Amino acid sequence: MVHSEGKPANTEMLPVKGVCVVEKFKNAVAADGKIFLGDELIKQLSREELIAVTLHEEGHRKYKKKIFGGFLFLTCFILMLCEFLLSDVLLLFLIPIYFVVTVLLCYYSEFKADNYVVEQGYATHLISALQKMRSWGFGAVHTPTHPAISWRINRVCKKLACKKQL
Repeated sequence: MVHSEGKPANTEMLPVKGVCVVEKFKNAVAADGKIFLGDELIKQLSREELIAVTLHEEGHRKYKKKIFGGFLFLTCFILMLCEFLLSDVLLLFLIPIYFVVTVLLCYYSEFKADNYVVEQGYATHLISALQKMRSWGFGAVHTPTHPAISWRINRVCKKLACKKQL
């Protein structure tokens, strides 16, 4: 049975532990050490595509500490710099730079999680899942937290081509 608060699911087919299913949700999210898959996603993706999506979220869990640590360091550095050295005018200049760096870190996190899927051998299934999600209206444009799905597909294709050449 699927519960909206993310109850543990019958997910023996998935290579990752700590997967929960959420009702009426078409996405996947890694949070609090768990992976939450939407029941709509489970209904519409193949087993291999679900594995690829789950591995992507596992990639977020694996690399999040490193990325968060870098972001935290950058935040502390900028705050200390602003406190001691900078005028208000310079602070206004740094705010947009900080926003851009934040977006780049989010994009990097997405690409790093996609690379994890490629390393695990599920690149073609990730591409297929992303194409299906794009047809549902996900990722039509890039957002501050996610690059456009077309960018992600292109990067995975390039990684896959490079991997096949080796």
